[in-house]
Amino acid sequence: MGDYATLTSSYGHLGRTGDIQRLVDQYNKLAASSLGDPLTVQESAYDWYGSAFSYHQPYIARLQEGLRKAGLPEGAGTDLAFDDYAKFISLTKGELSVERTIKVDVAEVKALLARGVTFIDVRAPLTYDIGHLPKAVNLSLLTALSKESLAKVVGKADEVAFYCQGRNCTHAAYASAKAIAWGYTRVYYFAGGFLEWDDEGYPLVIEVGK
Repeated sequence: MGDYATLTSSYGHLGRTGDIQRLVDQYNKLAASSLGDPLTVQESAYDWYGSAFSYHQPYIARLQEGLRKAGLPEGAGTDLAFDDYAKFISLTKGELSVERTIKVDVAEVKALLARGVTFIDVRAPLTYDIGHLPKAVNLSLLTALSKESLAKVVGKADEVAFYCQGRNCTHAAYASAKAIAWGYTRVYYFAGGFLEWDDEGYPLVIEVGK
């Protein structure tokens, strides 16, 4: 899918607007087939590259500018500049950590759920629908998680936890970092995510066919 994003950005820089919708449609078709989100400017910054805080930022900035010229939506939570939240994230021996958050494992997650802590599933809605943690709220990092949408779910002084697919998914780290930047003070980061929960055989909620 990255090739379509690159071409869309290039055509945006070149002003070839007549070719753009076909490329975006193809990207979004592929994204939907893998239960992902449609293309946004924000997605190009870190979904495509994974841990984008270690990627070449000038290149990402130019890629994003081309997508803006192509008319792509910014995505959610873009009131924050990238550096406003990426500064809280570090990578050590392949493991992401988020400053000012508490990293929790699956046993701790079970205890947090039992006492009513709000969990935010930041995966795409199509992925959320096929299985998620009990009572988890879906706010896709790319299309739904914003300062305003999060405030409707949980207060800044309340406990809140973020998760995505698994340890190779960076979205929960970025979501946790955004929450810190927005002023939340009791944030949990469940790095193991859905896959770790499912591997332990804990109950899932399935929305498909409801």
